[in-house]
Amino acid sequence: MILNLHQCISEFKHLISEKSDTDPFGWKFKNKVGGLPRSTFNDERGDKVRIFLLCLPLARMHKQKFGFRSTDCSWAYYENSNTRRFVAMTLINVNAKCGSMENAQKVFDNLLRRNVVSWTTLMTGYVQNSHPEIAIQIFQEMLEAGAYPTNYTLGTALNACSSLYSVMLGKQFHAYIIKYQIDFDTSVGNALCSFYSKLGNLESAIKAFQRIREKNVISWTAVISACGDNREATRGLRFFAEMLTEDIIPNEFTLTRVLSLCCFSQHGQSQQVLQLFEDMRLAGVRPNQITFMGVLSACSHAGMVKEALNYFEMMQKVYKIRPVMDLFACLIDMFGRLGQLNEAFDFIKKNDFEPNGFIWSLLMAECRSHENLELGFYAAEQLLKLKPKDTET
Repeated sequence: MILNLHQCISEFKHLISEKSDTDPFGWKFKNKVGGLPRSTFNDERGDKVRIFLLCLPLARMHKQKFGFRSTDCSWAYYENSNTRRFVAMTLINVNAKCGSMENAQKVFDNLLRRNVVSWTTLMTGYVQNSHPEIAIQIFQEMLEAGAYPTNYTLGTALNACSSLYSVMLGKQFHAYIIKYQIDFDTSVGNALCSFYSKLGNLESAIKAFQRIREKNVISWTAVISACGDNREATRGLRFFAEMLTEDIIPNEFTLTRVLSLCCFSQHGQSQQVLQLFEDMRLAGVRPNQITFMGVLSACSHAGMVKEALNYFEMMQKVYKIRPVMDLFACLIDMFGRLGQLNEAFDFIKKNDFEPNGFIWSLLMAECRSHENLELGFYAAEQLLKLKPKDTET
């Protein structure tokens, strides 16, 4: 059914009112909406483009609820075949963000004239929605249609190759880049670095990184992550140090990767990890579960029980982060390393979570190492309840 403008605006108003006043993104969005002329919301002949500019932030803001509604707004495209191309691109983008590639494809199929932007937007949507094979197919169709790919298009295609773990395809794109002397900007270089890293080829990933003309924070994070993924922690830390000398400001993703590198480096730089964490906090970077995993791992390796428990409490009370099972396992492992098995068991009892098989297996192994038979048998019983058919149990 084709909705009129009044119905669509009502949907927007409803979604806006649903956002909590404590949601910073909600506030930003409300401020943007507040800055628009009243006619945008009251006059059915108002500027339709303004409405479509609201679609993308709304899709990000409330993906599940907005998902099906984004398709309702397709009236703006089908109602007038001369609708500006960028409105159609917005529709493709919104539907892709909401996971509705079927509707995104319909909008694309109805485009009278397609340029590289429309092809690339559709490709990006398929990559984001875990259909990299279709993205590659779209790229081939684009070439057959006579459209010339941009650097961003090639970066998107390389990301699709990474998702497919296709060495052959990725190298073909790399050869295409070399043959046509494509400029190694961040779109191409970052994608190539990530591609080779994902395939375990660290040296090629580093070479791709080094060829990038003007490296940004994503470039540096990609090569640091590549080192971490390929167990070259010390090398990754050197890249981080070099990044700082280039006056590139690290973001939260960079710092999280660096924390992990510190934990797994050969020298066990626990103090550096904790100092970096405090620097992150002072800089206003909000830590996440992965960040705290790095911090707790550092405390575990250094035997810093009190500090680990303080950080665990901070995570829940200050940052309102609910711990996942891996974080519990990290602390159980810490107690086990120090032979504090009763403390480990008390920790399990005091915290409101249901230990899984891995937790009980971990505790049982530590009990075996430290010859605590009573607690070891108890852990074995709990494990047997969870995995009665497991022969190893």
